[in-house]
Amino acid sequence: MASEQPRKQSNQAGFGGTNRRGKQRFLLSLPMKYRDAAMGWKDAWKPGIVHDMSATGIRIEGSAPLRQGIHLEIKMDWPGIYHGTNKAELLLLGTVCRSQAESSALQIAHSRFRVEQAESTAPRRHPPMRRPRVKSREEKAAFAA
Repeated sequence: MASEQPRKQSNQAGFGGTNRRGKQRFLLSLPMKYRDAAMGWKDAWKPGIVHDMSATGIRIEGSAPLRQGIHLEIKMDWPGIYHGTNKAELLLLGTVCRSQAESSALQIAHSRFRVEQAESTAPRRHPPMRRPRVKSREEKAAFAA
């Protein structure tokens, strides 16, 4: 479960140097999956863990070291209730800024929630497309008369 305690402004990320973060970080310990965004569907999702996150950055632990500058797609289940449903997935697109061993810091470029709803409660925007019915000769003749 995610703890919503703000991270202190000391450098707890394990990267040397001073803390230059402009946004407040929140400690998390959530499973996630990531893949190389350049490879897209050709690259398999790899497991990892989110350690902390803010509106503009995220620190993850992956199964292997990540190159600086690589673009990643990240997806993870988001805890809690979101718009009346308890199943929301957070999708992120980010760039690796720093990487040490298995821990990497990413700058978030894009984020969105994907909400799963039950089929019966999901609102439909458009009716399903139907194939036009072919009229018989009798129906065509009756219509023309």
